[in-house]
Amino acid sequence: MAHIHRFRVNENVQQAKAYLKTKKITEEDSNYKWIRQLLKGQEGYVLWFVRQFFDNNVSREDLKSLIDLQI
Repeated sequence: MAHIHRFRVNENVQQAKAYLKTKKITEEDSNYKWIRQLLKGQEGYVLWFVRQFFDNNVSREDLKSLIDLQI
């Protein structure tokens, strides 16, 4: 099961990178880097957080508060 879980996490990160590419945003974007750092150890949520930030204009503070609620 650990291998399946790791695959899903890697797939999620790859989907987030592909999403950024469609939006013409580089992986070096400070907001993307901040999301990756915020979700370190919980990479399965990267795509969702990236979409919330870039599509729905959810603020950094609101995203951070979501993580704080989870932990």
